[in-house]
Amino acid sequence: TTRFRAGAEDYHQRSLVLSEELGRKDGMANQLGNLGSVAFYRGDVTAACTYYQQAEGLFSEIGMRPQLEQTRALIAERCADDGP
Repeated sequence: TTRFRAGAEDYHQRSLVLSEELGRKDGMANQLGNLGSVAFYRGDVTAACTYYQQAEGLFSEIGMRPQLEQTRALIAERCADDGP
């Protein structure tokens, strides 16, 4: 539902800010991926792909391979028509 998604987006946004303040790139990448999924399910593919690409960069930078591969799969599935 719309209310649930708004609550989820707020939660992930606040978690992203906390991760940034703590310098936790793993947390930042996870929350960016979560925000991408929230955006995708509310129909904002452009925002979703932007979040996914940011998450991909961080996962790559810190060497979190399983999460990197999952994020790349989401990009391939959900962003193919959106373009980089």
